[in-house]
Amino acid sequence: MIDRAALEAVLPALYSTEKVPNNKKIVPIHITHATLGWHWFPIEGGAEGDDFVMFGLVIGLDVEFGYFSLNELNTVDATMDVAWHKGWCITAQEILDAVGE
Repeated sequence: MIDRAALEAVLPALYSTEKVPNNKKIVPIHITHATLGWHWFPIEGGAEGDDFVMFGLVIGLDVEFGYFSLNELNTVDATMDVAWHKGWCITAQEILDAVGE
């Protein structure tokens, strides 16, 4: 299960990096799903009701920036293998370069 307190400790508030170009945004955490081969790179996050919503880069069926929630990720985690790596720091552009976007 992914720890909400750890996410809150390292992610800036939602919309706080809006003026930063996507290729300059800092990605402090990497969440992976070993079975599906998906990767989530949250850039910002904030509470929405009983959930914690994040904005970041998602590499799954496509490579795109978008919103995803902790409840969704923990639902996947309950049924399959999700790992997350705290303290991981890279720019969004470095990720895009690595996947050839």
